[in-house]
Amino acid sequence: LRSPSLNSVVFNFSSRLHPGISWTQTRDVASPPPRDTMKYHSLTQYLSKVYKGDKAHDGIYLYKRNYCTGDWSYNFDLSGGVYRYNDVLTLLSHMTEEDK
Repeated sequence: LRSPSLNSVVFNFSSRLHPGISWTQTRDVASPPPRDTMKYHSLTQYLSKVYKGDKAHDGIYLYKRNYCTGDWSYNFDLSGGVYRYNDVLTLLSHMTEEDK
């Protein structure tokens, strides 16, 4: 796995989503995880140098946002996402001042 800054296919890293999330609390509706498209990637080779704890949670899930709804389909999440600087600038440049 390469870092998002090196992989132009990855738009963001969301640290708050988990496959067990299935409800959007802000809208009070179901938001099933995209289980059919989720792919698990272990980070053991990277984490083993700095963390010696429980290996049960040693990775991340990758999924295609365009197959998702609710919390899983956020275009831009300020509460836990990591984005490339240039992508953020591009988004902002296409917004009106009122929308910013």
